Amino acid sequence: MKPYSKRNKLKLNIPDYHPQKGYINWWEANIEIAAVKGKERQTAKKIIQEEIMKKELKSIPINIWDDYYDDGYVPEGEIQKTYAYVEEYDILEDVEKAEIIDILKEYIDTIELENVKYYAGFYLNFEGLTHKLREELVEKLIIANLNWKGIPFEIYSES
Repeated sequence: MKPYSKRNKLKLNIPDYHPQKGYINWWEANIEIAAVKGKERQTAKKIIQEEIMKKELKSIPINIWDDYYDDGYVPEGEIQKTYAYVEEYDILEDVEKAEIIDILKEYIDTIELENVKYYAGFYLNFEGLTHKLREELVEKLIIANLNWKGIPFEIYSES
């Protein structure tokens, strides 16, 4: 490789990391996709990124918050409110967490929860969920073996 131009005082031989000059991107080191172009290449990159994420993330922790009014001790005019959320802060993006909450909501839609209203966003918010119903819900969700892209949910309830 040639040093920088004659005008430039820096004459170091710094490597050029352009792919056409033999540099291999991190995703190409795992699977050979150098010959793949366009959308196929993007799909291959996405698959590799998901495989790497699956290796790093063994399960998806989901907490149904249990720090709210106790059963039988709800002040007049108030209701029991709580929420479920993905308790992971390093690997998953907010959009992926919203997808996970949607999966959780879709399953809860199949369960009969008396006098409970719920809606999804980045959290799954519950109104009228008693502590007894929350414990039953956690048990049902654990038995359901829900997952996202093959990564199982680890569902628990704590504050």
